Amino acid sequence: LAYADTLISMPGLDASIADNAMLIKANALAQANNKEAALPVYKQLETSGNGAIAAEARYNIANIYYHQNKLKEAEEAAGNTIQQSGGHEYWVVRSYLLLSDILVKQKDYFNAKATLQSIVKNCKIPELKAEANAKLKEVKQLENKKSKLSE
Repeated sequence: LAYADTLISMPGLDASIADNAMLIKANALAQANNKEAALPVYKQLETSGNGAIAAEARYNIANIYYHQNKLKEAEEAAGNTIQQSGGHEYWVVRSYLLLSDILVKQKDYFNAKATLQSIVKNCKIPELKAEANAKLKEVKQLENKKSKLSE
């Protein structure tokens, strides 16, 4: 973190290098379970001129809100990622996966299932497709438990 801060504070530093250093700093903070400190750094990056960095930052903002159980904010931030990160399929699909998690927490299994089925059908990234398949199985199990409880 100290190295990233030193790099970021260098006068005349190219914006793309500064953005990369800030992303490394935010990711390090998030991995160290200091999501509260990572959040403002990600927020600075969501308007980065580098679309890939901005997309990753937007997704991570949504993910932090989700882990803070701020589901409304997480849903809005994930939607923002989807709308503004069109050319970055990985982060868009990750945001849809996060939306499905939010829907599951809200016990909206129908829409979670529809979201995951869409990912399974349309996603070209094998690891995300596999993750969506696994989550889809879990949602179907939760849906079955819910219907058995209501009988």
